[in-house]
Amino acid sequence: GDKVIVITLSSKLSGTYNSAYLASQKFDGKVYVVDSLNATAGERLLCLYTLDLIKQGLSFEEIIQKVESIKSKIVVIGILDTLEYLKKGGRISSTTAFVGNLLLIKPALQVVNGEIKTIAKIKGTKKINEFINTKLEENNIDLSMPHSLVYTGTSDERAIEFINSNNYIINQDDKNVSVNIIGSTIGSHLGPNVFGVAFFEK
Repeated sequence: GDKVIVITLSSKLSGTYNSAYLASQKFDGKVYVVDSLNATAGERLLCLYTLDLIKQGLSFEEIIQKVESIKSKIVVIGILDTLEYLKKGGRISSTTAFVGNLLLIKPALQVVNGEIKTIAKIKGTKKINEFINTKLEENNIDLSMPHSLVYTGTSDERAIEFINSNNYIINQDDKNVSVNIIGSTIGSHLGPNVFGVAFFEK
């Protein structure tokens, strides 16, 4: 007899939302499907926010309204360490990957309107933290809401280095930040040593 809120991967990246929506129509309004318009890290933040609303005792309708109105405030930005895995997945040519890796170009990706877009090409590892901190300032991160630092790979050594140098978040009295591994599905397309942030903007 419970009512169910389902939060899915972006409908622009997967058919999951459409399948879940069709299935929900069999349950006479007891199941509501939310298109997160995001991928793993952003979808997770929306789930955490929804759980908090449930704990507050809000009604089914109130929760749906708040979740739908705030999902557009989620920002997810990631920096790739190599172009090799985009090449293997057929998303870029071998020539583009070779030249990019040779020049130490690190593509910055962001989820925009439910799709993953390249927003910058950073030359050299040292520029990564500068870029991330600039984007956090530009987007006016809401530290009172769930947010996280994310990474891919089997070792957290590079991730710890990245986290310790991410001054904008770490140097603040920040009790809500978490560190999470990006899952294997998205991670296999991006490759190891990808670092990023997921947060709500004010």
